[in-house]
Amino acid sequence: MKGVIFFDIGNVLVNFSHEKMYRQVSTVTNIPLDQIKNFFIDLGYVEKYELGLVSENEIFEELSKLSKNTFSKKDLVAAGIDIFQESKTMFDLVSDLKKLGHRLILLSNTCYAHFHHKLKFMPIIKLFDEKILSFEKKLRKPDPKIYKLALEMANREKSFYIDDVPEFVAVAKKTGLDAEVFKSAEELQEALSEKGFII
Repeated sequence: MKGVIFFDIGNVLVNFSHEKMYRQVSTVTNIPLDQIKNFFIDLGYVEKYELGLVSENEIFEELSKLSKNTFSKKDLVAAGIDIFQESKTMFDLVSDLKKLGHRLILLSNTCYAHFHHKLKFMPIIKLFDEKILSFEKKLRKPDPKIYKLALEMANREKSFYIDDVPEFVAVAKKTGLDAEVFKSAEELQEALSEKGFII
């Protein structure tokens, strides 16, 4: 039976590290690591950027004010996006799902730079039919509205959502979207088989 399968991106489809991003941005800007983390986490710039409330240019300008060094936006973007690593096992699994005719939809908290400068060029991401991205929709998981949007896109078809964050999965289930916490490609394949997406 064909259906709709929603995938989170980070640490599901591709592996990534915020810590690596913070270290690389710290190196490029010559701003101490603890100050970089304060900027992105405590001052909320990760959340603002993933919600599309601040632009790439605004982040560049704010970090330029904090830095005693001169750096280019190109170097800053490179430091911010060089954090993703493809998973062959997940590529193979998603490819199989695509061949079976399932609708594949991205459902992810991400930002403009990560998606448009890096992710959309990765082979596994090119397999997807549609996308629900936080910075485009101005909605960020675990806001129930983003899961309601997913259910609307599923249009009552059999659907399933995979995410590595238990809190996000719990809220999705409360919203009415069948979901499971991602642990490995092997366990996901078993779950998809049990739910009838893979025969």
